[in-house]
Amino acid sequence: DHIAKDIALGLHSMITLLSPSIVVLGGGVDVNFDHFKRPLAKYLRASYPRYPLPPVVPAKFVETGVVQGCFILAHDLVSEPNR
Repeated sequence: DHIAKDIALGLHSMITLLSPSIVVLGGGVDVNFDHFKRPLAKYLRASYPRYPLPPVVPAKFVETGVVQGCFILAHDLVSEPNR
């Protein structure tokens, strides 16, 4: 439960700054996502009582997600250079 609280604290800052449409968690968090999904949601809702939260989901590609994300970002930047 304390791990979920700590993760929620970090996500709170990131969600506030970036306003993402979705939050994808990977690594060790992804492996144990089912164990702290509910406590994490509870702490996030407590942080944002009136703010619509983005969905928080586990990564589908734990081993290659970072590389795939970099590729997609690079592709988007090349495709839309004024972005």
